Amino acid sequence: MHFCFVSTRRGSQFMTELLSAISAATAAEGHIVGLVFDEFPTHEDDCVYVVIPHEFHAWGNPPGFPDAQQRARTIALCTENPGTEWFEATYELLPHFAAAVSINRSSAAELRRRGIRCEHLQLGYSPQWDSWLRDENVQRDIDVLYLGAADPRRDPLLGGFGRDLWARRCQFLIPPLEPRTGPRPDFLTGTEKYDRLRSAKILLNLHRTTSSALEWMRFLEAICNGCVVVSEPCLDGDPLVAGDHFVSVTVDRMTRAIDELLDDPEQLRLMQARAYDFVRKEMPMKPAAQRLAELAADLPRKPRIVASDLAAPHEVQPTPAAGPPAANLSIPSADTHGRRRLLRGVSNRIPRGRRSGVQVPEQTPAFARAKPRVSVVCVAAHEHEREAIGALASVAASLYGDLEVLILHDRASGRSESALRGFLKERPRLPAVLLYEPAPRGLGHSRNTLAGRARGEYLFTLDAAGGVYPSTLQRLVAALDADPQALFSYPMVAVLDGDQPVELLSSLPWEPERLRCGNWIDAMALIRSAGLRELGGYSTDPRLAGWEDFDLWCRCAEAGGCGAHVAQVLAWHRPNANSTTAQTERDAPAQWALMREHFPRLLALPGTG
Repeated sequence: MHFCFVSTRRGSQFMTELLSAISAATAAEGHIVGLVFDEFPTHEDDCVYVVIPHEFHAWGNPPGFPDAQQRARTIALCTENPGTEWFEATYELLPHFAAAVSINRSSAAELRRRGIRCEHLQLGYSPQWDSWLRDENVQRDIDVLYLGAADPRRDPLLGGFGRDLWARRCQFLIPPLEPRTGPRPDFLTGTEKYDRLRSAKILLNLHRTTSSALEWMRFLEAICNGCVVVSEPCLDGDPLVAGDHFVSVTVDRMTRAIDELLDDPEQLRLMQARAYDFVRKEMPMKPAAQRLAELAADLPRKPRIVASDLAAPHEVQPTPAAGPPAANLSIPSADTHGRRRLLRGVSNRIPRGRRSGVQVPEQTPAFARAKPRVSVVCVAAHEHEREAIGALASVAASLYGDLEVLILHDRASGRSESALRGFLKERPRLPAVLLYEPAPRGLGHSRNTLAGRARGEYLFTLDAAGGVYPSTLQRLVAALDADPQALFSYPMVAVLDGDQPVELLSSLPWEPERLRCGNWIDAMALIRSAGLRELGGYSTDPRLAGWEDFDLWCRCAEAGGCGAHVAQVLAWHRPNANSTTAQTERDAPAQWALMREHFPRLLALPGTG
């Protein structure tokens, strides 16, 4: 039999990999198979098409949509779970096709409840997904790996895990919810994805906002590479058995379960082997390929539809499959000469050495003799006294010892200054100094004042309403050391409301073209001191108050610089006026206009050059 698996180039690579694995299993059963993109080939009497309908409808070429005759020879593959917009899009499309199968039992059951004839197609082991081959000598340098698109439920949960997993080596890869047609730093495909799974001990799995079904492809890819899945309780897990083939645990106990596994290498090894052996021996992909062939053989005799005047799928308007289309974000790269021209045009706003008006009311004994590599700078306004002391205490607990701490206070309240002096007196071994200015002159000016006195090669900006974990500076320094071209390194940052995580910032890798859509990089970053001086320091323009970080990242991008992303939650803060989240034109049109005036090429509106 001749099978034609139809995918899209503009849609998700994840879906193409699924079709490729099923098509390989179908070919192994002796059938002729082909994997094509974006349009249905001309109908042949012996050809049966297999397509993921919602994906093709959203991203296939409109002229390539199947006609009625082709649809009568098409098996629709449902990949989505009830409760999601993509499942609803699939439901609207399925009546147009001859047969339907779903990789999830709950999806098949819900579709049948709604009157759609659909059966479950069990996925299984695929050699294409296996980069491990049960080699127990493979080194696994990643403790916890997470692979999942941005989601309003999952992202805050990941932010909250930072406080418990800071000692572990984690990689949380969270691509934006938009079409992912190929690999990117936070969206791995093919061999790179399987090799990364082979390098990880644990794959962390969390449910989307509206679904709790087991994500079969993600589980199988992990198991095929000896990566133990730790997941929330799942529907549709059979024939996998929680406790034998993966760990099932509620969110509140998830980090404890991860610690228990990582602290018991023998138990981790046993679960790796048990899950791999079960999937490879007891869950081959062969039955899925055989069932497709059986369904295909029935199509000529029992087509689901034959009427040529049935509405074509392109006339249905479901929600797109993977979020809104990505905007055209490409920008010209900055050459070396352009970088130099830009830097010559920026006045240096960082004062060197001591300045009149800045006084030193307190300095620890360790400060004078320290030779720091990292200077931690913190602007502590009087209204954030308690928060600033908490932030500084988190730095004092750092595992990275080659540092100094510089605190600038505006002396608007003697009580605050007294509390900060008391903090330093209690920690004589912490290399730290307290400075004050008679009156506040803006966040940018204050940071520049501290940068001018910093002695470290690297400068870490500490949010007075936040904090860092003990491993944070170590990880950020290692990232800059590993990437000499990077101007700064930055971690993921959890936003906390009390102790409750409500948002995850800095979750995307460095993408200068994305600055056109707003700032996603939080203030807490490790910056090369020399590079900051070369860029002219932080903006002191009062019209950009609260946008100082956005301005700095834009200057870095236009100068041809880059940031190194550390994909782990290593810092936190509570909302305050100085914390930067994604700015929108609706919220601040005047600031956006000014930013576009400063960075016309980088922030140009679509269609304006």
